[in-house]
Amino acid sequence: MKKLILFGIIFTIIILISGFALAVSDKSTKSGNNPFTQLWNAIIALEERIAALEQQQPSPEECIDADQDGYGVGPGCLGLDCDDDDSERFPGNPEVCDGKDNDCDGWTDEGCPINGECNNNQDCDDGNPCTNDACDYWVCTNTPNNSNVCNDGDACTIDDSCAVDGTCVGGQSVICDDSNQCTSDSCDSSTGCFFAPTPDIACNDGDPCTINDVCAGDGICVGGQVIC
Repeated sequence: MKKLILFGIIFTIIILISGFALAVSDKSTKSGNNPFTQLWNAIIALEERIAALEQQQPSPEECIDADQDGYGVGPGCLGLDCDDDDSERFPGNPEVCDGKDNDCDGWTDEGCPINGECNNNQDCDDGNPCTNDACDYWVCTNTPNNSNVCNDGDACTIDDSCAVDGTCVGGQSVICDDSNQCTSDSCDSSTGCFFAPTPDIACNDGDPCTINDVCAGDGICVGGQVIC
């Protein structure tokens, strides 16, 4: 580039001097076309052009590198970047299983297993309603979510809710009451409320014409006959 510019300067000077030698006359001088002035103006214009060209050329240390990974555009860069907006993508960067072409070779996630721990979110279902299950580049993640609805599996609780640690916590206890004086009311965590008969327990059948009422084996209050 510098040799070409120098040649241009020399060539221009020769042409102008030659023109000067041919144009020296009273007529040219009287008309205001002074060859010395033309030569001087041409030299100044050429210097301005050289300065403009030098400004367009990057310095040996310059590197336009938006993502600061050392790769970009310019002689000061390690090489040309394939994605100057992502510092995890540049030539020679080790390929990892992240869905990106890390080494800029045109291939994404080469060497990664075709079938890893999972292929979709359904493969990561841990059976816990209090977690968000996802397949993240062949690896399962189960993130707690306390806003999900759950069931703790205990039939004796209601209004269950998810805790921040991803566990389902039972809410209020179920009230088991059949209003039968001849049964014992309880709750089984598997089946729910259970009403067991309590035979031979004194009761009141609500009939004024009976006495000595007692609970039978089937959980019914049976009264004795009153003799009037």
